[in-house]
Formats: sequence, structure tokens, C-alpha cells
Amino acid sequence: MQNGVCTTDIYKLNQTIVNINNRIKDFRNHKLPVIFIQHNDQALKSGSYNWEIVPQINYFKDKDITIQKIHADAFYKTDLKKKLEQLQINELEITGAQIEYCVDATIRVAHDLGYEITMHRGTTTTFDNEFLPAAKMVDYYYQMWDQRFLTLF
Repeated sequence: MQNGVCTTDIYKLNQTIVNINNRIKDFRNHKLPVIFIQHNDQALKSGSYNWEIVPQINYFKDKDITIQKIHADAFYKTDLKKKLEQLQINELEITGAQIEYCVDATIRVAHDLGYEITMHRGTTTTFDNEFLPAAKMVDYYYQMWDQRFLTLF
């Protein structure tokens, strides 16, 4: 949920932010860690406005865990797996954007690594593209992932 991705063109941005913040609040109320993944590339240069987490997200730099990545898969060449092992975490709840890139790649790799994965409807989003409108893409991925790669609520 970075500024350079979460523009006004993204599907149901405001509601997605509300839904993600509700999940963050629930995690914090249960004293569970919240991990943010930030993508770094040409369009999302580290330290730039586009790279920053959208300000509406309840992100606390000094309390939350932040992992920097250079690939759609949040595990690729990062210390995410090591951090999860240190925290003895084997269950993940995944949210964010862009559903057909970073979200999908991370879900598939996390599944292959043996993590139990959950997702709440309305906590992921994307853009319309030349093949599908965003609403149909979200529905497609939810149907594809549910009970194969994760449990959808």
C-alpha cells in the first residue's frame, strides 16, 4: 500500500484502506506483529514519496516490522522468512496491492513454504487492465486462492 501504487485509479482504494486498518487494529489488540512490505524499484525508489506507505494506513515506523523487497515475491532475497522464524510465526494474513503481482506472488510462495494463510475480502485491490476490470480480477483471484492457497473470510 505505497503512494506510487495506490493512486485514485486503483479499485475501491478508500474502502480497502479502511478494511486493512481494521485488520491492523485487530492484530494490535491481540498483540500480534504487523509486518509491512515495501517494494523498491525505478518507480518506487527508497525514500521517495511513491515508495512511502500511504498516510491513511495505520503504520508505525518505530513499532511495526518493515521488510524491503525488489521483486513481486516478498520472500525473494529478503529476510522475511528469517524474521517469521524468529517470531515463531507460521500463520500469515495478507493484504495489499497489487493483487495480480505482489499479492499473488507472495501468497503462492508463502503457501509453498508451508505457511497457513488467511485473507479478508476487501483487503486487496488493483487497477483495471487491458484484460479485466479490477472488480473482476479481484473476484477471480479470490476464487482461485480460496481453499487452494489460503482461507478467505
